[in-house]
Amino acid sequence: MINAETFQATNGEAIQASNIYEHTLSGILTPIENSDAVPKSYVDDFFVNGASNDMSMNNFKITNLALSIDRSDLANKEYVDRFFDTGVEQTLQMNNFRISGLGPPINSRDAVNKNYTVQLCQEAFNRKWGVW
Repeated sequence: MINAETFQATNGEAIQASNIYEHTLSGILTPIENSDAVPKSYVDDFFVNGASNDMSMNNFKITNLALSIDRSDLANKEYVDRFFDTGVEQTLQMNNFRISGLGPPINSRDAVNKNYTVQLCQEAFNRKWGVW
């Protein structure tokens, strides 16, 4: 940690700490402590280029998130609640896509998967004809 009132510029000039904002610092390393200075590339990675690795929020919230517009947008609570609290109240167009990973039904209004349907058909056929 450097704790000084003056710094020396590459040209040998003494720079007062109170005037450091008028100069450029170079060779700054990746920060370790919360109070460390950070290089421009470190800030750009998060705010300009987008983070390329997982980012832990350390139990903090992301607040003031706008409503989602694009498919890759993060959805805020209002957007999700509006969809799931009220349910889908119109025809859901799947555009030739499938719903996968659907578990067996529990409630009478649950959707059923192919395995459940085949099982019911086999049981009905066996009851009527005795074989499948």
